Amino acid sequence: WFPHNIHSLQEWDVYQAPPVELQARYDIVHARLLFVVVRDGDPAPMIKNMMRLLKPGGYLQWDELDVARSFVMKVEEGVRAAGMEETVGTLARVGHWVGKLAEEMERCGLVDARIESYEERRELAMPFFDINLAKDMEMANTRLKGTADGEALQRRVELLRVESKAGAVICTPKIVCVAQAPEQREL
Repeated sequence: WFPHNIHSLQEWDVYQAPPVELQARYDIVHARLLFVVVRDGDPAPMIKNMMRLLKPGGYLQWDELDVARSFVMKVEEGVRAAGMEETVGTLARVGHWVGKLAEEMERCGLVDARIESYEERRELAMPFFDINLAKDMEMANTRLKGTADGEALQRRVELLRVESKAGAVICTPKIVCVAQAPEQREL
């Protein structure tokens, strides 16, 4: 199943220093969709540990959902989506670090950080929303199963599903942030 150049896979807690044999080994490190594991809105500990994987001059690329800029897209003006509007209001209060990821990477010691934002394309809004609802339902039925949070999430998913059938979806812009490790590192 794996390409010939992949010899093994291993788990790594991004909040811990990477194993010595992986440090300064990679030209490119790609991180994606780590929003849910960032603690206290501070990606710096993760950035610093991912930097340890890079060779001098290597690149860190992080793709993420910009949840703080989520919005409700409707097929027409009169569509009611109170549950979605409430959800977007909640999302607006979290994840502000995502839009500042380039600055945070530079504070951590990377250079030439740049961030690109990608808005939701109308023709993909419904499929992406359906995927997110499926993910939320899976979380409610697995990790949160039997808890009050799990039951609340199930109810929320049902409400949002009904509102989507009426012609509304929650859209979340995406960002890609790229920064380079310095050519020379201070020891």
